[in-house]
Amino acid sequence: RVFGLAADWRAEFNRDIVVVLVGYRRFGHNELDNPEVTQPISYGRLRRHPTVAEIYARQLEEAGVVGASDTEAMSQAILIQLHAEHAERSRYKQDGLDWLREIY
Repeated sequence: RVFGLAADWRAEFNRDIVVVLVGYRRFGHNELDNPEVTQPISYGRLRRHPTVAEIYARQLEEAGVVGASDTEAMSQAILIQLHAEHAERSRYKQDGLDWLREIY
């Protein structure tokens, strides 16, 4: 919504607009980073905060779009697909030029 509003603003007024996007990395910058060492209070709060998926699922449930069992089934289906893709990765052989043939 915000970026759409910014695009509309620029189109209508022919002026730039700055969107300040604030985010966080729930698990630090990488798998070796433990931000709780340097920022224990902030990451203690983040650990207790629901994930984006949990918040979105609750919103869908409260709006009557899906039921709790539906969101759980969707989560499980996604996890099954991710595990299958991960298992399949060992069969992939890169030829060095495949990135040129793919459409991103």
